[in-house]
Amino acid sequence: MTHKKSKKSSRIPRQRPKADRRNIYFVTNEPVIDKSDNLTPEITLALNKIYEEIANHRPKPAIAELEALQVKHPDVPKIDNLLVAAHSMLGYRDKVNELAETAYRKFPNYLFAKINYAQMLLSRGEFDAVPDIFDHKFDLMLLYPERRLFHVSEHTGFISVLCAYFCCVGRQDIAQELYDSLLKITPQSPMTAYARSFLKPSLRLRLILWLRRRNARTDDDIPSPPTSSYRFEA
Repeated sequence: MTHKKSKKSSRIPRQRPKADRRNIYFVTNEPVIDKSDNLTPEITLALNKIYEEIANHRPKPAIAELEALQVKHPDVPKIDNLLVAAHSMLGYRDKVNELAETAYRKFPNYLFAKINYAQMLLSRGEFDAVPDIFDHKFDLMLLYPERRLFHVSEHTGFISVLCAYFCCVGRQDIAQELYDSLLKITPQSPMTAYARSFLKPSLRLRLILWLRRRNARTDDDIPSPPTSSYRFEA
């Protein structure tokens, strides 16, 4: 769910490469510049340190630091995203859902806010509401036409949620294609494992999906899968 920290803090994030085709976007492990994230060098440095705490399984001190930062910088969506990640690590499901919904209301255009909120709805079996979160645009280039470069965590999170959604509406064929694409670049990602859990659901999840599908929308309400292709730059 979170952006991977670069090995050298002095590294300059890549600018967007010029795509030679309109339906191609680029996926990279390098930091990605997005002005809407409202990140200053000072905030970035602080968040990188906090990310390391979360990655090293120290979510409690990370939460305290994030909450303090959130008071000072309420317009930085990445703080909310890291709060979701830290509470998720502690297993506080109700708090995670509360934070995910709040972040989505505050930053409806922020991709990770969309992803986290969609995960919350999917966990409740409310998959009919997922297309609305993404404006019925299941394609990163349709959602963000001004962008051509995405961090690998953005791409993986988005595709994983779509995979889960298509499983929920009974389109395992599409879900399997999306999952296979995840295996090519992020086979060990927790989000790839999340997608796999829907392809091979537990008995409880199968029951939830069966009950929800009885009152589900028609196929006409299901958005088309992604049509844009991507190029991964390791």
